[in-house]
Formats: sequence, C-alpha cells, structure tokens
Amino acid sequence: MLGLSRRQSEILSFIHEFIKRESHSPSFREIQKAFRLKSVSTVSSHIKILKRKGFIQSEERCRRSLQPLNLEKENRQNEVRKVSEFHEAPSYTSFVSLPFIGHISFDSPIETLIDPPIMLIPDYLVQTKENSYVLKVKGDSLNSELIGHGDLLIVEAKPNAFDGETVVATLEERKSVIRRYYATEEEVRLVSVSDAPPLVLPLKAVLIQGVVTAVLRIFI
Repeated sequence: MLGLSRRQSEILSFIHEFIKRESHSPSFREIQKAFRLKSVSTVSSHIKILKRKGFIQSEERCRRSLQPLNLEKENRQNEVRKVSEFHEAPSYTSFVSLPFIGHISFDSPIETLIDPPIMLIPDYLVQTKENSYVLKVKGDSLNSELIGHGDLLIVEAKPNAFDGETVVATLEERKSVIRRYYATEEEVRLVSVSDAPPLVLPLKAVLIQGVVTAVLRIFI
C-alpha cells in the first residue's frame, strides 16, 4: 500500500517501541542513528509526512515530544482490498464518494473523462476527501511499479510532495509517470521501485498532479 513508505512505517514503529521502552520519545538524532540516515533533515522530512497524515503529533520547539496517534490506522493503510473465491470482501463501516476522472498509463497523457462518475471508496484509504480523486490503470506499462492493469489509484490532488512520497506527475508532452519523488533545489529524482534507473529532471520539467495515497486491487 502506498499510504506510507516502508521507511516511514519503520520509523513510526521505532518511535512507538522507543516510548514503550524508555518512557519518552526519541530525538531526531536517535532516529537518524537507528536507521543510518544521511542527515537529521531526512528524519525531519519523514516526520513531517507522518504528522501530515495523522500518525504522530508533536509540540513545536519541544524536544522529545513525538507521540504516535494511532498505530491501528497504519495497519489499515497497509491493506489492499482483495475479492476472490478464496477471500471474502472485508466489511467497511463507511465510504466516501470520489470522482473517477479517467485512465492512466506510463509515458502517455492521462485520459480524462468528460463527465466523471462517482465511486465509493473505503474512507480509511482517503486522506482528504475534498482534494482526492480516482484513476484507473490501463495496460501493463506500470507493472515495474507493482501497479497492474485495472488497479484503482486514490490520489490526493496537490502541486507538491515530500521526499519519498509516490506521485502522479506529467513530464514533457504531457507524458505520465508514477514514481517516488525526491527533490533538491535544482532537480527532481523520480525513483522506481524496480531496478529501472531513476529519472533525473530539472524542477520545472516535472508537474506534480497529486500524491498516491492508496491502491485498490480487486481479484475476480
């Protein structure tokens, strides 16, 4: 599931276990050391994502104030809906209505629908209802990103992203990509989950359409 990256999930679990063991939260430097990260700023980026997505909270200008809000939410974020003769569909308590705006495939423009229908999506997969929409994957061109034909992408529309988030972006000639996003002051690295080489482009050459918060896959 693309709600949290593996590293973000690991950091969240580390904070939880650290508090249980030490009775106080870890410092950014302790998190950096535990995960052998290059800098404290990398830790800060992950913490900002966890806070924005509602997994932790902290007090401004207060050291060791990180507090996990709900680990159960993280576990739910890492589920993919599976419907098959071997799996019964889970029972969801509530749904939200999102517009299904069109189809996406790698290296092609997004095929938008003139009159988008509404789809009911389990609410725990949606970060911000007002800014989210659904795209359906067309073809096998995104298999290298572990995304297959017919998968539904839940996307939070926004023009920017934090490092490590999976984005829907358009490049020159409106070509679409779905990759992990990393940026410096001058360029963007779009990193594949496979062994494919990263795309390294000037900042102005990448237009972020939104951040992928979940993938729905239905097995029939």
